[in-house]
Amino acid sequence: MSKPNIVVWGTPQLTVAIAESLLSWVNITYIITTPDTPQGRKKILTPSPLKIFAQKYNIPVFSPEKLNNPETISLLQGLEADIWLVIAYGKIIPQNILDIMPHKVLNIHPSLLPQYRGPAPIHASLRNGDASTAVSLMQLDHLMDHGPIIAQKKITISPTDTYVELEHKIIQTSATLLIEYLPPFLAGQIKPKPQDDTKASIISMLQKQDGRINWQTHTAQNIINLYRAYLKWPQVYTYLNTGKKVIFEQIQFQVNQTIKLQAGHWQLDSHNNQLIVGTIDGNIAVTRLKIEGKNSIDPKSFANGYKDIYFISE
Repeated sequence: MSKPNIVVWGTPQLTVAIAESLLSWVNITYIITTPDTPQGRKKILTPSPLKIFAQKYNIPVFSPEKLNNPETISLLQGLEADIWLVIAYGKIIPQNILDIMPHKVLNIHPSLLPQYRGPAPIHASLRNGDASTAVSLMQLDHLMDHGPIIAQKKITISPTDTYVELEHKIIQTSATLLIEYLPPFLAGQIKPKPQDDTKASIISMLQKQDGRINWQTHTAQNIINLYRAYLKWPQVYTYLNTGKKVIFEQIQFQVNQTIKLQAGHWQLDSHNNQLIVGTIDGNIAVTRLKIEGKNSIDPKSFANGYKDIYFISE
């Protein structure tokens, strides 16, 4: 079988990593990605990671402001491709555009669909403490993560996996899934199966406040799971009783539970350089903190500068 021609739609680094894994056995003929966005304090217009990937490999790239306009539709109608592969594009693709490639717009989604439909399934799996997830290859329709399933591969989640480790597993599994199932799908040997909508769950877009610790309701494991899920963004944070915001940049998975503390109160374990912080059902161990307006510090430095201070929910 000759190399299939694929148009890749996407935006983040996750899309780039999967696209790079395809290069040896497909022709990526075009990239569709989101427009450049202002980044940093100076709000410098910055291309998406997938656009940078396209430029690196001299692949034509298009970044439409709007999908449903004559220019975009005309360009898409002129593309020669066996399939369109959508991976974290970030926008709903309207039905009239999907109709340009009937039944040939495929989507990689990092969950065991119909579980965790929506834009943040990796975070949801970690936040909820799941022992497994999956990568789903599906046909795209106009509803969010709703189309029929071509194939799925399960992934085991270790209790110590953070977003970084799980994303890596998803990239590897996605590449394996596509190699195994894309050729027979293109050959008409696979009939996609509708999802069971009665088992569907929906995940919302991540918000900055999702990483906030609530010392009245979050258990030690809840906080560890928030840290695992939100390590990159929005990170796990709380407040000092003085009002300052504090980011817990590093939290350990093995914790000294012999110390008894009130939720939000802390004690320094100087031997291990850990800040032992009480929760409603046990302790967490923080090894790196960043206080609002300050540089990152270790627990000993925090203990020296913030005696008689404790953490509150807001």
